[in-house]
Amino acid sequence: MKIAVSSSSKDFDSLIESRFGRCACFLMVETDDMSFEVYNNQSIASGGCASMLSDQFISSKSAKAVPNRQLLAKCITNTCCRRY
Repeated sequence: MKIAVSSSSKDFDSLIESRFGRCACFLMVETDDMSFEVYNNQSIASGGCASMLSDQFISSKSAKAVPNRQLLAKCITNTCCRRY
């Protein structure tokens, strides 16, 4: 399963960033083999709705889960991602 991790840096061992929409980047991790891809968060500079824009982006990358407690419920209403 592919999960999207909001991260403070591009390293696999970096901390999970609690500010989902304003994180520095996303790590798209394939849990079967722990391979990952890094994407800069293009929503970080948006004036508003950064979480919703970020959610749309990770959904477009086929992520099925987001391990982040700060993710707003309204951000996952129109996507296939689950919050953990």
